[in-house]
Amino acid sequence: MKIQFFGGVTVVGLMFFNAAPAQILSYLTSTGVSDTPTGWTETLPGVQAFNLSFGELTQVRISFAGEATQSFFVVAPESYTLTNQVSLTVGISGGPIVATPGSILHTLSGTLPTGQLYQTLNTPINFTGSYADADHLALFVGTGTIDLVAHAFEDVQTRTSVSGNGTGGSSSSASLGSIFVEYTYTPIPEPVAFAAIFGLAAFGLVVRRRSSLANPPERP
Repeated sequence: MKIQFFGGVTVVGLMFFNAAPAQILSYLTSTGVSDTPTGWTETLPGVQAFNLSFGELTQVRISFAGEATQSFFVVAPESYTLTNQVSLTVGISGGPIVATPGSILHTLSGTLPTGQLYQTLNTPINFTGSYADADHLALFVGTGTIDLVAHAFEDVQTRTSVSGNGTGGSSSSASLGSIFVEYTYTPIPEPVAFAAIFGLAAFGLVVRRRSSLANPPERP
């Protein structure tokens, strides 16, 4: 609210703004990574950065779905314990990691007197993370695109508690679908109505002038 005084007339001007709710912009990387032996690093097509001309960025949400494939084999005679762990991360090209789902860990153990054993385990890797701190938000602000980098690696591959003349081991691979990036922001408010202060001031001056003409001051 603005209060101004023009020639003895009090003029009140009001500026109203749209109380706009939070808005959302969503982007997808156009491709993912097909099932590939772990140890891969892939730069994905860029997603659009958030342009501050839209308003104030308040949250970034990242989500994706992938899968880890872990294969175990044992050749008898063997008593075995096999462990395999796979991790998948997504980060900013040239910057920090921004998404780290929990690692996929499987352990296979037992005794195989004769023959061979092969077992494959497929485990979904799903991630959704939301960030509202200034450091994360700053990574996604700009006018161009942001390249994302995905990395799948094998944290652990062990073969322990082995006895007998056989052998055993494990291998792994991982895939990644499209990465979904969602920006939540508050739009810049725009005025929807404004009481014309100067128009009201002019009206006040006219009223005052007419009042003066109707009641001229007495001459001494």
